[in-house]
Amino acid sequence: MTRWAMRCMRSRGGEDGTELAHASGPRQWQADAFREIGEHLQNPATRHQPLMIARASGHGIGKSAFISMLINWGMSTCEDCKVVVTANTDNQLRTKTWPEIIKWSNLAINKDWFTCTATAMYSNDPGHDKRWRADAIPWSEHNTEAFAGLHNERKRIIVVFDEASNIADLVWEVAEGALTDEDTEIIWVAFGNPTRNIGRFRECFRKYKHRWKCAQIDSRTVEGTNKQQLQKWVDDYGEDSDFVKVRVRGIFPDASELQFIPTGLTDEAMKRVVTAAQVAHAPADNRRRPGHIQAWMMQ
Repeated sequence: MTRWAMRCMRSRGGEDGTELAHASGPRQWQADAFREIGEHLQNPATRHQPLMIARASGHGIGKSAFISMLINWGMSTCEDCKVVVTANTDNQLRTKTWPEIIKWSNLAINKDWFTCTATAMYSNDPGHDKRWRADAIPWSEHNTEAFAGLHNERKRIIVVFDEASNIADLVWEVAEGALTDEDTEIIWVAFGNPTRNIGRFRECFRKYKHRWKCAQIDSRTVEGTNKQQLQKWVDDYGEDSDFVKVRVRGIFPDASELQFIPTGLTDEAMKRVVTAAQVAHAPADNRRRPGHIQAWMMQ
């Protein structure tokens, strides 16, 4: 599959005068993910089991390019492939995610196979335009019907969640209905900056990590990122700040918007063993009534 990512491009990487003249191929993390998909589909034991890939990362690593190459490959190598793409906001989907997909489709040597619009990409093969297609679908927590009924038995389904950290849990739950078709190639990718330490994207790396192929990618380790700017952020905010964790290191923040005590502190506190001798100096009345401990500490 990695070979396809470059072979299908008319503007081939490394050729002078082309849009991809600076590129010799996919970035290393992209190649690794494509290889993972290829191995999954080539193995008869896993081919028709859902493959779910989650990547949390800092800025600038090429997530949109990977998504675009994945969709181009998926649509070009499976007749009647169905693709659904959504993002954290309608604006992100319309102005960033989808235009990038169209840009890469127009670079493809087989661009004439498909028609691209502001919200869809569909086959030019007569009679296939309704079932061989990719659609950009905005989501609403109060209206998830757009994600219901996504089935394509014995064909291929690709589901893309871009900036997945801010996609509502209910949308994730409805999307899971697409995983039930028998003898079907199903690929679900969820990418984004890890902006929230709660929600389904966070749980891909925690509660559901046994279901997802997960990786957290530091932007400083990726080819083509502006290392000087990234270092400026580290210098300004600090290596362990939530800003750097989210925007550079691809690590979930310690505290959510509604969280008073950071997760890192509570995790460490839960591991700590407190003996009776360590709290013997506390007034007995407060030890019996935990709600008054804060007032005692302030005194």
